[in-house]
Amino acid sequence: MTFPARTRGRRRRFLVKAFTECILPGRIDTPFREEAVFMKSLLVFVLIGFGGIQEIEERMSKARREYDMEAAKAVVREAREEIPEDAPPAEQYVAARALLLLTELHRFEFEERYEEMSRKDRRELGKEIDEIAEEGIERAEKMGETSERYRLEADFYALKIRSKYHATKFRKEMTDAADLALEMDPTNPHAYVTVSKPYLFAKPRQGGDVDKAFELLSKALELDPSLEMAKVFLAVAYDKKGDSEKAEEVLKEVVDANPHSKMATTRLDSIRDGLEKAEER
Repeated sequence: MTFPARTRGRRRRFLVKAFTECILPGRIDTPFREEAVFMKSLLVFVLIGFGGIQEIEERMSKARREYDMEAAKAVVREAREEIPEDAPPAEQYVAARALLLLTELHRFEFEERYEEMSRKDRRELGKEIDEIAEEGIERAEKMGETSERYRLEADFYALKIRSKYHATKFRKEMTDAADLALEMDPTNPHAYVTVSKPYLFAKPRQGGDVDKAFELLSKALELDPSLEMAKVFLAVAYDKKGDSEKAEEVLKEVVDANPHSKMATTRLDSIRDGLEKAEER
């Protein structure tokens, strides 16, 4: 028998509540109470068997790997239906990540189509990016005081900055959240990628520092060698440092691992064009 999505959600939340209160009782007294509550919620989340949420996770992973906008939109619609505003922190984490994926894909579309879009279309897409990012921030805030909560918030604020980090609007919110994410968990690889963004993309007079970005991205990959965005950004850093051949090598590794990676293929094509022009001179 298959339950409707809302019925599955109510049933799952009842089981999580019952399991938490009856099987995992007791107060959590620790300096890292919020982190402990989040991990307890996540443990319950896994042990119960979370049906629709697991499906969301699987589809989210596939949409991210394939840069599939329509699939990402479908994932967000399902997350909104399955995960209410008062859901446990672990479920809020899933909803926030689904919203982040959709925001990232819209931002990639914004940058890829910028020159061909009318001013009106840019404004409308920018507004959509901001609205999804705000929804994501609200979800992240319900995760409690965790490193991933602040990492997600920082990423959402970064996606709202559309001036290569020249503008000050949202810059402080982004950097404060990113710094807090690293302070709370120095082993969070995603946080190092987030912190690297203004150093990598801003001009020196706006705080850009390619060497600093390179250091942060190298640390992220040391912690998690599979992070695709960290590899793409590291290639950008190599290119900015004047080593286009190394940048090409890194991007080729990314494309070989994931041929769907539009971010990597776009930058790889650009770097190869540059190398070809340099050879022609």
